[in-house]
Amino acid sequence: MKMFHFISENTKQICVITILFFSTCNSLHAQKHKQQNLAPSTPNTCRIEGKIIRVMKTHTNDTSSPCYKYPCHAKVKVLHNFGCGSSTSIAANEGDTLEIYFAYTLYNTKKLFPAMKTHFPGLKKGDIFIANAEQHLQSGVVGTFIVYGYQLQ
Repeated sequence: MKMFHFISENTKQICVITILFFSTCNSLHAQKHKQQNLAPSTPNTCRIEGKIIRVMKTHTNDTSSPCYKYPCHAKVKVLHNFGCGSSTSIAANEGDTLEIYFAYTLYNTKKLFPAMKTHFPGLKKGDIFIANAEQHLQSGVVGTFIVYGYQLQ
């Protein structure tokens, strides 16, 4: 009977060790996958994780612009800054709220631009995304951030 108890305890220990091993491997795989999605920032960009706080109405009189019909601006809270490239003069610090212009709108690009190679699902209030926010400097203005593509989280 003691021998059976001894084997049972070893089996429990082996099971616990096996579970810990596989959960650690899965965690490392997820971390590695997340790091692969975080390409280094290029000059004048900051790689950020952001949350849409408010979708803003875009005021343009250009009827040929997709921003005439669909929103292109949003207030975004920076949840994490993975780093900024060289020549970036505006910091996108964690906790900051920035107004960001989305070049292909905040609408689903598959519906709006069907011929586009890469599609984006659209963003709404509360959505979290990762993107390179490109800084555009303008004379007499602090500057703006533009997002050309993103990854929904």
